[in-house]
Amino acid sequence: MSPDTGRSLNRKSTRRATRRRAMTRRMRRFEGVLAQLPSVQWDWRAALQGVQAPELVLPTPWAWSKLLSSLLLIAALSGLVLIHWEDRWYLYNDQITLHPPARLNPAEILATAAVDGWNIFWIEPEQVRARLLDHRWIADAQVEIALPAAMHMRVVEREPVALWVTTAGAYWLAEDGTTLPVAPGEEIHQSGLPQIVDLLGEAASPFGDPTALTLEPQILQTALALVEALPELNGQIRYNRGIGLNFPLQTPAVWVYWGDGQAMEAKLENLAASRKLLQQGETTAQILDVRFATRPYIR
Repeated sequence: MSPDTGRSLNRKSTRRATRRRAMTRRMRRFEGVLAQLPSVQWDWRAALQGVQAPELVLPTPWAWSKLLSSLLLIAALSGLVLIHWEDRWYLYNDQITLHPPARLNPAEILATAAVDGWNIFWIEPEQVRARLLDHRWIADAQVEIALPAAMHMRVVEREPVALWVTTAGAYWLAEDGTTLPVAPGEEIHQSGLPQIVDLLGEAASPFGDPTALTLEPQILQTALALVEALPELNGQIRYNRGIGLNFPLQTPAVWVYWGDGQAMEAKLENLAASRKLLQQGETTAQILDVRFATRPYIR
């Protein structure tokens, strides 16, 4: 047996297994619907009581219309059997045209669509689109099918607003703190996005989706506001659980403990006043702590 023949047989065997799994899932859904229907018991003996036997009626001669109707019925049944028997009416992932996404893994999108091994006549594009929209990083999707078995799929990804850098890896961040792992080899330094450097990943939200990593939304929004208010940060800010958000300033050289996102305006005023004192030489410091809105602390 040649290698090409062996690969062809393996591909056919894999597709048969995929079809069986898809059929099993569909039959389970059908059985679940049937199980919810009320059961009806029919007493045929009671139904036949008082019913007289019909008189014998001889069949009438066959008309051409009846013959044509029978042939059409046979053809329709034959076509239905062929559609559900022949492999060319079944859709597989390698027959799906997916317009290249920017950051999402194509295999993850195909797994979310969940149409591998389905008969093309079982697939409803709107249901596939609804499954895609359930993905945390898909903002919109378009799904089109074509006979005998083809699908065109285009997804619109959510745009990241920042990067979360940890020792475990880097993550794209949506505006609500939803994360998407940066793919290996994907360039992040040319993205121009603000970066939250949190080596231990301590800014993770304890109230987010338990199945997915989420950054605390308040931390993200505060970090974005600080990067905008202080251009000298060059788009980078740090976080750790002990002191919250923190960052270095160069004029004068001092490290700022910012804390959380509370009392933003008061903290900015305290920061500006303290920097003025340092610039005028009235005091010196290595750390400027504005975590408490009542007054800053210089160390």
